[in-house]
Amino acid sequence: MASRLLDLINLAKEPSSDRRRELLRELTELFFVAPSSHAAGEAALFDAVLTKLSGEMEEAVRAELAVRLSSEEYPPRTLVRALANDVIDVAAPVLRRSTALTEGDLVEIATSQGQGHLRAVARRETLSEKLSDLIVERGDDQTLEVLLRNDGAVLSRAAHETA
Repeated sequence: MASRLLDLINLAKEPSSDRRRELLRELTELFFVAPSSHAAGEAALFDAVLTKLSGEMEEAVRAELAVRLSSEEYPPRTLVRALANDVIDVAAPVLRRSTALTEGDLVEIATSQGQGHLRAVARRETLSEKLSDLIVERGDDQTLEVLLRNDGAVLSRAAHETA
């Protein structure tokens, strides 16, 4: 374990994009060895470091990370929220699948982001009436079509009439 920690510290000192990408992958793997067993402070530290590192990475790396985190039960929350608010190619997998995003997170994203983000949210396995109504209110025709095809979306009477 000590040698691995030294390797990570040395990676952190490297400015090259490839080495930073390797550091992000190594830290992500280290976090997911036992994500539910991390103490609160340790989990918060992983979250802060991974969020900072991912913010320095190019889009392709963030997209790869988003795919990895989208199906994890206990991902770093700040990082997942950052990825969900990223460009749509990064955000889509997290928006569609991550159970770490709360309804409040999804409402905030659906309120502040564009049609691509709305479509990704509309593709979630289940969608509350509140989120569906928001998507109906803000969505374009293509987004509404995605929502209406989602059997897991709960639509209010008003949303049915509008859509």
